[in-house]
Amino acid sequence: MLCIEVELLGGRYAATAHNDRNRAEWPPHPARFFSALVAALHDNVPVDAQEREALLWLERQPPPSLDVDLDVSENVGRRRVLDVFVPVNDVTLVGDVERPLRDAQDAVALLGAAPKTPETERDLRKAKTVVEKEEEKFAAFMADQLLIDADPSKKALATATALLPDRRTRQVRTFPVVVPTRSCFAFIWSQEPSPTLLTALDCLCERVTRLGHSSSLVRCAVIERSIAPTLV
Repeated sequence: MLCIEVELLGGRYAATAHNDRNRAEWPPHPARFFSALVAALHDNVPVDAQEREALLWLERQPPPSLDVDLDVSENVGRRRVLDVFVPVNDVTLVGDVERPLRDAQDAVALLGAAPKTPETERDLRKAKTVVEKEEEKFAAFMADQLLIDADPSKKALATATALLPDRRTRQVRTFPVVVPTRSCFAFIWSQEPSPTLLTALDCLCERVTRLGHSSSLVRCAVIERSIAPTLV
């Protein structure tokens, strides 16, 4: 048996239900937690091969059971949902400019962990060359962002002015929240991974800081004691 305990550090869970923007998700969906683990995996560069293998093992398992507070009704434990008008992000930045560099670094990590053969050694040298080129591109992009234009055009001034918080357009957002009676819950899988993968999963859990909205801070840990599920 594998048990991963999650503690809501603020006593609240902020996450929107997949089928209703005005309703909080409860109980927390295992897919959302798995996504948090994937995010923790890629917070480290290069990606740890054992941690990646642990997630590959976990995604092959049947859906977990949960030990979770089910006493959350329409009138108890749900915060009233209000419309919030939030300034939009910087629309002049399009795409993930650092993505090619991360992909190249991940390729180097995977090839470095692969069995040594002439083919993998050749591919590893090529991948390292790609990393060097992407590092140069990213450094040039960042340097360009720091350049000061002594004589900006009217269009550039208008764009810069529009980025000020009080000038940005605002869009409606909702932040539904559940406040359960107890702040801890757990995901429970019937199978147990090998000790190596178990250690890797525990390391991943240590780096999970939130579940759902960024205000929904959590502590996660693999626990050894048995827990009886309340939801199967």
